[in-house]
Amino acid sequence: MLKRLSFLSSIIGIILLVLAIGWFIRYRNGATPPVTPIDTNSGVTTNPGSQGAGSGSASTSTVKVTVPPKKAFGPVADQEVAAYYPYADGSLIIVQPSGQVMRISGTEGTLLSTLSISNLSYASFSRDGKKIVAVFGNPLNQEVSVFDTDQKSWSPVFIRPGSKPAWSPSGHRLAFLTEDQLNTTISTIDLNLSLPKIQDILTLQGHDLTLQWKSDSELFLSEKPSAYAASQLLAIDLKKKTVRPILRDRFGLDFLWDTNVQQGVVFEAVKNGPGGTMQLVGPDGLVTRKFSFTTLAEQKCLFDQTRVASATAQLSASGTVSSQTVRDLTPILICAVPKNTTRFLGATLPDDYLEKDLMTEDGVLEIDLSNGKVADRSPSVQEGVDAISIKATEEAIYFINRYNNKLYRLLRS
Repeated sequence: MLKRLSFLSSIIGIILLVLAIGWFIRYRNGATPPVTPIDTNSGVTTNPGSQGAGSGSASTSTVKVTVPPKKAFGPVADQEVAAYYPYADGSLIIVQPSGQVMRISGTEGTLLSTLSISNLSYASFSRDGKKIVAVFGNPLNQEVSVFDTDQKSWSPVFIRPGSKPAWSPSGHRLAFLTEDQLNTTISTIDLNLSLPKIQDILTLQGHDLTLQWKSDSELFLSEKPSAYAASQLLAIDLKKKTVRPILRDRFGLDFLWDTNVQQGVVFEAVKNGPGGTMQLVGPDGLVTRKFSFTTLAEQKCLFDQTRVASATAQLSASGTVSSQTVRDLTPILICAVPKNTTRFLGATLPDDYLEKDLMTEDGVLEIDLSNGKVADRSPSVQEGVDAISIKATEEAIYFINRYNNKLYRLLRS
């Protein structure tokens, strides 16, 4: 009997050793697993006691940041950037390719999360800049976690995403896709709830799909763009769980929508050929304006608002008339536009650009959507920039330069 127990103990010891070695190999590059397994049917699993990209709090520390002198145009800091958020007070939070999260204010940098994340493939900020969604890990079995910039903690959300998770226009809802061999399921999860749960909306046939929010109650669903394949743009009603077509059979369909102005900018390729065109569309997909320039919508454009001064007459109690200057918000479109149009329009788009067979040198255009006027905001400095991930504050326009993956700032004054 003792021999049998000894034999069983040896077997158990060997199994535990193998599991320990496997755990070490799986997580030695940075991502700490959640202590409790993630249940994709019940929602978020958290464990405040552990640390890592999977769950828990992240330690903070102040570091020295190399910040170039503030000027009309140039890099913000010396770090490479995977995602970022500019705040109205001039500070920024950046996510580095290593997964570390840093707040930059002036010349001081504070690491909000010192933990590294293995194989970070995507990161994105919520509309208010308070949360960051990150996709990371084994490409065949990726994980999704959310970082809270106030609490400085990571929480796991779900696993095996079939698309880049998309933040809602308000609040902290995520829309995402999961795939099996035949179908794709559209789901949402509201992280503002005390017990967030995944809500499955619809299951459709198809793969390589992407999501954008049309409004708080609707999503846009489209296919990965290619000049060699026709794409559709569908609107998904989250309450009614219905689907309706917006755009049909568009080659190279690259699409960016703005939930505030309820308009979208569309790049459409030439079927099986080089070049393409840019248009502005309304909620029904009808063209409202054609642009004289061409660039890629989702990668190189941003809908924004600017204050435009206008004079109004005001009658006083004494009967005298005085003028008053009022600054009204007007919608604008900011786009990074390749300067070498011959080379850009001679490429197969958007394929060559997305596959990095094509790099561009861009200028910056600002289009007033109320009257169609185009203003050239290109920096006077002759530095090659291939601008993506454009964001803006009242003070500046920001973007990531694909040549060095660093964050640049262009002052608007």
